Amino acid sequence: MHQVVTATYQNGVLQPTHRLPLADRQRVLVIIVPLPQATAQPDPARVTMLKERAAIWLSQQSPQAVRPPSPLSSVQQQALDDDFDAALTEIRARSDRYSKAEIAADVEAALAEVRALIPGASPELDAELATILAKWS
Repeated sequence: MHQVVTATYQNGVLQPTHRLPLADRQRVLVIIVPLPQATAQPDPARVTMLKERAAIWLSQQSPQAVRPPSPLSSVQQQALDDDFDAALTEIRARSDRYSKAEIAADVEAALAEVRALIPGASPELDAELATILAKWS
């Protein structure tokens, strides 16, 4: 079993952010990747400011601007698919520079920010992350 978790170090002890499916006193390998303090605990003032900005922006948009786009033609869809494939190729090339643990730590930090911005999203995010990590290990 491989699992990426976040933890807090305090008084000489690493405390995971959630319960782990391990037997008591089970030995594990730990790789430390420090997270930036700002993302370890989202700043409530920043979260509030981002929510306010999003609400202001949405209130200034016409209904047509924020509704889902109309169906695309096959040519438009192919162009989007090609752009997406090119972006994925570039991301994969760049991600080779980083360890899986570093990437996972960045993903965990991003998820912490999303959880703060979207209350109640945690179960969906955890399920998506589990799917990604299962493919990755």
